[in-house]
Amino acid sequence: MLRKKYYSTRRLEHLSWAALNRHAPEILREPAPTPIERIIEIGYGLYLCYMNLSKDGKTLGKTCFDDGYTQVYDRSKQQMVYIKVEKGTIILEADLLLGNIVRLRFTQCHELGHWIAPPEILAGTQRQPALTDDAPDPEEKLVEWHADTLGRNLLLPMATVRPYFYHLVQNYHLDGQGIITRIADKYEASRQATAIQLYRHNLLSKEACSPYLYW
Repeated sequence: MLRKKYYSTRRLEHLSWAALNRHAPEILREPAPTPIERIIEIGYGLYLCYMNLSKDGKTLGKTCFDDGYTQVYDRSKQQMVYIKVEKGTIILEADLLLGNIVRLRFTQCHELGHWIAPPEILAGTQRQPALTDDAPDPEEKLVEWHADTLGRNLLLPMATVRPYFYHLVQNYHLDGQGIITRIADKYEASRQATAIQLYRHNLLSKEACSPYLYW
């Protein structure tokens, strides 16, 4: 059995920075929402589409690394069906378009994270990793952790998040939740993703972030 390759959070942050520096360098200069659809479709030339991926809606995204077939859910037939896909296709759950913009944006960043991750991370795993709301299978957990970390750094690049954090601290009387909310709104990110990013970069304490996290 092939042993999974693990990359440090620092290495993954650098990979995310390199992707932004190449395809959206302005995001590394001023705090603003990452133009993730532009990066996916124009920067990387990937095909982004929206379909129902499962009956229960818990599968949020799927990235295809090879030409072939994959399964989606056909609501008219009420069953899973196979469709033909090409390498570089990212399929997102169509229901994400119904209004939850921050969840949609994180899923887009997560799926691009799969694409830019070092190929060794997928060694011995499926070639169509899928993001789900359920706890991942133990074999895929590390793969999804890498994509989560890459995606969070694409969504909330520390090159601008850190100075914006200190700007808020120095100029506004905000508690931890207030800071999380301001940063999340600025970057069109979820409060949960923002809290994780600030906690893991030692900007806020575990207690300050705890309302948005599940320990």
